Amino acid sequence: MTTMPAFCDSCGNIFASRYAFGGRVRVENVNVRCPRCGSWAHVPDGIYEIVGNTIKILSAPERTTYELTRLAEILSEAQRKPDEPGLEKKIESELPAFGYLAKFWPKETRDRIALISLILTAITLIRSLTTRPLPPTTQAKPNIGRNDPCICGSGKPFKKCCGQLKK
Repeated sequence: MTTMPAFCDSCGNIFASRYAFGGRVRVENVNVRCPRCGSWAHVPDGIYEIVGNTIKILSAPERTTYELTRLAEILSEAQRKPDEPGLEKKIESELPAFGYLAKFWPKETRDRIALISLILTAITLIRSLTTRPLPPTTQAKPNIGRNDPCICGSGKPFKKCCGQLKK
């Protein structure tokens, strides 16, 4: 069982939620209190496959995909103009969920370029994992014999009711 991370919507704290899962799991609308500030934090919605301590994203909501794409666009623009001021405010105003990045933003240009490259690489990796099509799911069908009672509930044998061959 692996504990899912939670992200505080107020202070940006990332911490282990109290929710632990194993195998394939769908997470939706899971909120917990932040241990740092007491505000609400969320476990990201999506479908995950959890093996050991590895959490693999199988599917994520469109909001998550949009935010990562927009952050990548803003950072790509900043990579071309690393000395231009206002990047932190642009991220905070357009993508409040990533506003905590401003606290860690380096002052030196070469450090800023290195951090941007690292974040863009991580975003590319995350997006490549979330854009793969999900494996097809199969629904179990009951195995009904021809002489078994019909599944419609008529009481007739299946072969004389819904299982009749059409001519």
